[in-house]
Formats: sequence, structure tokens, C-alpha cells
Amino acid sequence: HKLLLVRNGVPEMVFIDFVYEPVKGFDGEISAIMVIAIDVTEKVFARRKIEEAEERARLAVEAAEIGTFDLDLVTDEILTSERFNIIFGVGRDAPRDLFLKALHPDDVELRNNAHKTALTTGKLFYEARIIWPNGSIRWIRTQGKVYYGSVNKPLRILGTLLDITEFKHLQQQKDDF
Repeated sequence: HKLLLVRNGVPEMVFIDFVYEPVKGFDGEISAIMVIAIDVTEKVFARRKIEEAEERARLAVEAAEIGTFDLDLVTDEILTSERFNIIFGVGRDAPRDLFLKALHPDDVELRNNAHKTALTTGKLFYEARIIWPNGSIRWIRTQGKVYYGSVNKPLRILGTLLDITEFKHLQQQKDDF
């Protein structure tokens, strides 16, 4: 409960958890109720700060049009954001092999080498082409961080995906000029 308490003559807003316990007599009948109040104000404020930081991060990712992914290296399953799927031109809950098949054949080895390197360095980075279902070619930039288990075994990669097609086209125009 949110309460206004006066401590040392100063009103202060606090958050209190209450625990109610019945007190039984020798005959087993409830004779009273014991109430314990626990001040959880610091925990509430800490949780709010975490939620605000998460919201700021989510808004920044959305504003930058960045896709995110969580690749489980043990089960080989991937969780992707809506923006990640849009960048690949696929719908929700697409299987991982669909993303791998979308890679341009000339860039598959580049991607595989980047993933092998990431398992030892802890950092994933590569730029590659993908082929959309309609046949058009898009450029992506993938960045990620590898997370390890207790025996230094890679467990997962958390990362971002950015569509850099327009940047690559502008770069090509500059080079052609």
C-alpha cells in the first residue's frame, strides 16, 4: 500500500507490504490477528527505475528501426522482434532456417565466419545481403554479444539487426561518381 507517513515531523510517501497472520490459542481458536508491516519503498523505486530504463531502451530501438534477436546456442532457437521480421520480409514466428535461407549465397560463408569468430571473441559483427521473398536484395548489419555459461561455454547471442540498404545504395552512387 502507498501511505503518507510523518517521520520526524516530515510527511513522506512510502510503500508498505502488510502480512496478516492469525494467532491461535491453545484450543485452536483464532484469538487475534498479527499484522507485520514491511517498508518496501526502496524496492518499489528500484523496480520503477528499471522499468523506465527498459522503456527508454525500447523507444530508442523502435526510433532507430532496429530489429533485435535472441539466439539460443543450445537449442538453436531464435526469438526475433517484429522489426527483425520486417527487415527480413517475413511474418511473425518464422523459423530460424528461413532467416538462414534468406542470406545471399555469396554471403553465407561471411556470416558463418562471423559467428565462429563471435564464439571466441564474444562479439558478433557482419554486413551481408539477404534475398526477400519477392526476389529483391537488401543489405543488413548484424551486431551481437555472446553470453557464456559457468564453464565458459557460449549459451546465447543477443543482438541487433539494421537494414542498411539505403546506405549501401548511397555509398555505391558515391563510388560510381
